[in-house]
Amino acid sequence: MNSCKIDFEYPGKKCTALDTARIENELGKKLPQSYRDILECCGGGILSLKNSFINLPLDDRSEYYELSIDQILGNGKTSSGDNNDLLTYGRFLTEEYEIPDEVLLCAISEAGMHEYLVINYGLKDFPEGSVLYCNDEENPGEYIQVASTFAEFLELLEPDPEFSESTVESDPKYIHARSMNGALTPELERAIAATPTPDLEYKIRNAAEGTGLFSSGRSQETWHLFDLAYWAIQQVKPYREIKELTDMNSLESMRVLLSESFVIPEHISGFLSDIATYELWWEDRIKENRLVQHEDGYRLDSSYMDTVLKK
Repeated sequence: MNSCKIDFEYPGKKCTALDTARIENELGKKLPQSYRDILECCGGGILSLKNSFINLPLDDRSEYYELSIDQILGNGKTSSGDNNDLLTYGRFLTEEYEIPDEVLLCAISEAGMHEYLVINYGLKDFPEGSVLYCNDEENPGEYIQVASTFAEFLELLEPDPEFSESTVESDPKYIHARSMNGALTPELERAIAATPTPDLEYKIRNAAEGTGLFSSGRSQETWHLFDLAYWAIQQVKPYREIKELTDMNSLESMRVLLSESFVIPEHISGFLSDIATYELWWEDRIKENRLVQHEDGYRLDSSYMDTVLKK
């Protein structure tokens, strides 16, 4: 299973499990599993604009601060030659900016080290493993909690406001190759096999190609893909609530099924979209009475799906 859910414009050097263990040993810190996954799938690196933006809650939680994240530190140098190594570059920056040993520098903003993120290992004011933000220029040494875990931090990453469909890799041959030949997750394959629709896999792949393998917000192409994917999912286990749709810790969530499918060796991510897009689809289909609650969970109306499957 492809466990890397983040897209990098310039990835680092992929780690083996032994490499990751060596890094942890030299750091003297156990990395979160989701961080290990990133190291072992691509080595960290410079983030794609598809997932480099985050809204940070301010102290009173009534306002948010917009932060553009440039890099998640990892292994070696990036494919563009930038320093990226947790052990060498990370340590240098930690000493240079007097970052305490109780935290681990993990990400750098577009503004460089004026704004950075760390994982907490020993600051008593915050949960262990939480991700913290520091504005070193305005409030050096002061931290704000961004997420309770590194995995939660990754889920918060959204497309940069400057990102648009025109910035997606749009070579039709490339998108076609990923859509038609990219691996599907075993869970999605099993769900497809459980349906009474013999050509559903082709329909899903064709619909994925129609989205360009990226979506943010409502679109007919994305809703068509989601309809087909959920049609397969509900044959195995329909969702009872919306959070089952987007839970990145569940192999059965539709967001994981699609984000980890359509993967080819040259490109480590699958279909990319934010949580809000999935939630919009769910809410739209319920309002339209196309997604109907049953005893075992929500199911797409069969009459509606008859029309969808004929497209």
